[in-house]
Amino acid sequence: MPSHGKVPASSTMLMYFDSGLRNYPRFPVKEISLRHNWEFYGILSGKAAPFFSVSEKLEPVGSVLWLLPPRRCYAWWSKTGKAERMAFHFSSVDESLELLMGNKDFLSVRLDRRGIARLRRIAREVEPQYRNMNFASSLHFNKALAELSIMIAEQHEMQNQVITLSTKNQIHARRALAFFQGQLPRRPLVNEVAEMAGISCTHLRRVFLEVFHEPPKRLFLIAQLERAKQLAGNSDLLINDIGMQSGFKGAPDLCRAFRRYNHTTFHQWRTQIVDLKKRPSVRGEILRQVFGNEASAPQG
Repeated sequence: MPSHGKVPASSTMLMYFDSGLRNYPRFPVKEISLRHNWEFYGILSGKAAPFFSVSEKLEPVGSVLWLLPPRRCYAWWSKTGKAERMAFHFSSVDESLELLMGNKDFLSVRLDRRGIARLRRIAREVEPQYRNMNFASSLHFNKALAELSIMIAEQHEMQNQVITLSTKNQIHARRALAFFQGQLPRRPLVNEVAEMAGISCTHLRRVFLEVFHEPPKRLFLIAQLERAKQLAGNSDLLINDIGMQSGFKGAPDLCRAFRRYNHTTFHQWRTQIVDLKKRPSVRGEILRQVFGNEASAPQG
């Protein structure tokens, strides 16, 4: 783990990365799990697709880059044998990409030879930073996120879009959340966040429920807990310092909220993450608990 120090509050975190061949029919994903991060999922060879329920399975396709938003329940499947895939899970994406996604379940773009080569290069650059994180890693993650986002955006029409009331609400909600995330150590109050966004507290709650399907206070708590996870997994800060940098009053406040929301203690969760980095043999089980079934599926 990196030495003592602060992780930049505004850094984009690559929460999970994996690449290689996967045999979907031999090792099928039987459970649909709730995903907490933005996922870029590239199919470079073979065919695969997401499914949201047993009766709602998209047709598997090849040479595609998928983007799926957080707070969705889904898994991946294929009719055929092995597929080469790459998975990037990010804690956040740029506001323009969020607006492009809107309320859709996913976006997808076709990959030509150059697109596949580009995706492989991004993976080669990201992997060493993900396996051995340091304080420059967030710069590499931001670069990868920017390239992946451009690959999605450049094949979707983004010009000449009419700014509707729904779009304005999305802008208000996402800017408010971004402001809160950027000010996490001091945990601004809801009325301050609303004032920064140029709307009332009542309207802030309304647009959060419309855009995120969660009230502001709950989503702010989730943001605090996600920041605590980032700090715990990528630094050796003391738990009290992690709590303070995540907007909690200290270790007791963090531990109470963490257990209530994650149904495990903060110490147990952090120990698992440390073990994951030290002992690759436990990788699959821990990743399954943290990121869902896709992360733990055996490779074949």
